Amino acid sequence: MKFTHDLKIEDPKDPSNRNASETVEFGKFKREIYQLILSRIFGSLGRRSRNGEAHICNDNITRILHPGMLIESQDGEESAYFCACRAATANFPCPKCLVPKAQLHDITKSFQQRTTKSMRAVFECAVHTNSKTAKEQIFQAYGLHDVKVGIISYMLTNLFLNMM
Repeated sequence: MKFTHDLKIEDPKDPSNRNASETVEFGKFKREIYQLILSRIFGSLGRRSRNGEAHICNDNITRILHPGMLIESQDGEESAYFCACRAATANFPCPKCLVPKAQLHDITKSFQQRTTKSMRAVFECAVHTNSKTAKEQIFQAYGLHDVKVGIISYMLTNLFLNMM
């Protein structure tokens, strides 16, 4: 399955007239809308990815298939919205691994990979934190935004490693 999208959420106001908190709030609004749209588009795949779906194949044998996404081809901004990463200005800007911004130039080193399982654990940890400040610090420590990522619950899809 190939899916192409170009989601642009236009700013109804002049961004230069916003204060810092309004800018942050509008950014959060855009990320939430993006995730709602993705959840709507891919919603039917979530259940099937976990439970499977019976399908009669060309050889007339019924098999249980589990759909997943193998590749997500996106530009930098799209990938940041897709996986709720903080993008280029973050301390950990890479959507695929946890390379510190100061070490992006060092291509000889290996860094911890972002996986759906590990990032889901970060989201779970942050959700169970009582303090809003502590919650935000957890997300910042992993270069993530506090926005529900609907597609993170899909089985057989490694949201972070599949990006090109």
